[in-house]
Amino acid sequence: MPINNYKGFLRMTGFCKTKIPSGIMEALEPIKENEEAVRSYGIHLGTEMCKKILASGIRTLHLYTLNMEKSAQAILANLGLIEESKISRSLPWRRPANIFRVKEGVRPIFWANRPKSYISRTIGWDQYPHGRWGDSQNASYGALTDYQACIFIQ
Repeated sequence: MPINNYKGFLRMTGFCKTKIPSGIMEALEPIKENEEAVRSYGIHLGTEMCKKILASGIRTLHLYTLNMEKSAQAILANLGLIEESKISRSLPWRRPANIFRVKEGVRPIFWANRPKSYISRTIGWDQYPHGRWGDSQNASYGALTDYQACIFIQ
């Protein structure tokens, strides 16, 4: 997993109880406040690690992205495994005709396009005794605030 930011790196290595080589911490310490420099170092480090892996005869790489794919793409581009110019993510919807929506990169989920409705997908959730739409008096819904109680009373 490429290093994307200093605090996230420390948090993740803390969760995993990872022993961090002193050279990595020495390289990160002076740049820890500069997110772009940390990201660049993470890409450089990831590229060098992958080069060593590939040079040793291993033919497969697995990069974790945690939805931050740009660092992984940069590593693969540095290794010559992909061409950045050919990376384009097609959108799962038709391009809008409205000129104000042409640059959209995110759109809401339209439940009508889903093969199963939200209710049918969540009806068996264990944390709700009678499915998501069960008795709101149940403790699994949590305590009502005064504001919520006023809404129900009205």
